[in-house]
Formats: sequence, C-alpha cells, structure tokens
Amino acid sequence: MKTLSLIALTIAAVFLMIPVLIGASAGTSATLTACETQPSSSATAGIPANYLALYQQAGQQYGIPWQILAAVGRAESTHGTDNSAGIHSGANSAGAMGPMQMKADEWKLYGVDGNGDGIKNVHDPADAIPAAAAKLRHDGAPQYLRQALWHYNPAGWYVDKILRYANQYAAGQSIETLAQASGSGSGCTDPTATISGAASAKALGAIRAALTKLGRPYVWGATGPGSFDCSGLVVWAYAQVGIHLPHYTGDLWNTGHHITRDQLQPGDLVFFYANHDHVGIYLGNGNMVNAPHTGDVVRQASLNGRPYVGAVRVT
Repeated sequence: MKTLSLIALTIAAVFLMIPVLIGASAGTSATLTACETQPSSSATAGIPANYLALYQQAGQQYGIPWQILAAVGRAESTHGTDNSAGIHSGANSAGAMGPMQMKADEWKLYGVDGNGDGIKNVHDPADAIPAAAAKLRHDGAPQYLRQALWHYNPAGWYVDKILRYANQYAAGQSIETLAQASGSGSGCTDPTATISGAASAKALGAIRAALTKLGRPYVWGATGPGSFDCSGLVVWAYAQVGIHLPHYTGDLWNTGHHITRDQLQPGDLVFFYANHDHVGIYLGNGNMVNAPHTGDVVRQASLNGRPYVGAVRVT
C-alpha cells in the first residue's frame, strides 16, 4: 500500500537524481530488451493473467519495463487481489485509490481510458496500470528509474522493494540494465521495434524524438518539451531533425503533400475529423504516436476506430 516516509525524504533526494547505470561490462553477452524478455512462469505465478497482459501492454506503450509496473502492482494491491480500503472502491486513509494506488491529483494528471470504454476509472486495472506507467514516465523512468519510483512513493525502502520485486520478474537479468536500455532507445522506445515500412532518416528521427515523450501530459497549445497538444508534438518531433512545421492542425494539413491511406509510411502525419482537428505521427502497422486530448498523455494508439480523414508527408 502507498505510504509516506518522511525520514526517507532527505536521504533519498540526493542519490535519486543520479541516472541508473548500466551494470554490464564490455564483453558481456547480449541480453534481451525489456520488451522482449519473456516472463518466468515461476516468477510470475502470482500475477493474474489479465494483469500480466496489462503490465506488458502498458510497458510497451509507455517505454517502461513491464516488470517495474508488475512490481508496483504487487506492492500496492497484490495485483488487485488485496481487498484493503481504496483498492476496489473509494480511497484509503492516505487518499490512494485503485490497484496502483494513485491519489486524486495524480489521477487528474495521468488518468487514461486504457480500454477505450469512454470512462477513466481509477479502480479498473485496464485504466490504472497505463496511468501508473504515464506517471512513472513523466517522473523520469526508465532512465531515472529510482527517481521516478521515489516520486511514486517517497521512501527509500519502497524504491528498494519495487526494484527487488522487478528483478524477480526479470528472468535473471538486471532490471536496471533493462530500464537503461529502454531509456537509451534500444528497448521499448526503439521505433524499429514498432514501425513497419520504409521511412526516411528524418522521419525515423522524428519518430524517435516523439517516442521519448511517451507519458508527457497533454496541454492545449503546448509545444514541449514537458507537455504537448497534438500538433505541438508533431512540431517538436520534426524540429529535432531540422524540419520546422506550423503549429496548428489546419496549417499542417496544408504542408507537404497528401497521400492515400495505402501509401502511408512511418513518419507521415495522420489526420482525424472533418476539420482536421487531430493529428498524429504514423508508426506503421496501423499505429501512431499522438497527444490525444486534455486529461490524457502522449502515447501510441491505433488508427482503427477513429474518424481518419487523410495523411500528409513532410519528408
């Protein structure tokens, strides 16, 4: 359960700003990334199948090792099997709610409709788990993993416990090494693991840039680096590769050249609604990275089931 430990505040604040270091030395054999690591059946025996799938899905979506999310879920609610106050309804005495034990102010910032049912429900693991991933991402994970965990619950013992649990799920690998790989672009955030189809060097660079902002909050009119609206994410990502685009969706629609849906390539701008009110960056396989709307965060999403109206290529 989420608790506060005031004693840990002054001690932990110093060392948690130091990035997690890769523990492998030169000559060490290659390891799987956090996205590729398969869960050990013995280590994950206590995780319900639906929770395991949600941890893995949110880990892929937000670029955080799923083992970290599983460890948080274990510590906070024993993967939703704990019947303590606040887990299935209401809040506990500390104000924490749901299987990932998020407080009202946290939920306001990071709560998402993870299962697309139109409701952001803090007590539904399909919403709560990706919301926890969004918060961890915003607070520095995976690169500054200890810092992010400390922000989740400011206690040194809590950080140590989460890392201990996560290592048990990591199939013999160091969770800190997996997290650093994710943060460097060789793990869950590597666009080569998610894109499909040819892409120009600049398009791939823009995708890489956008994926480093997974979990950052949507703010209307924002163009980064800490928050974005839909067109702001596009403008910021392409600016990182030297392509400067106008901010608003209507102007973006009139930039570059239009292509049909069957011509889509990674890096193309995809538009939705009759007035082109929303835009994302295409990744391939029918997916995009986008900043959805107020109350949500930068994340990957499917084009399917959305009012798609066209696409523009700017490279």
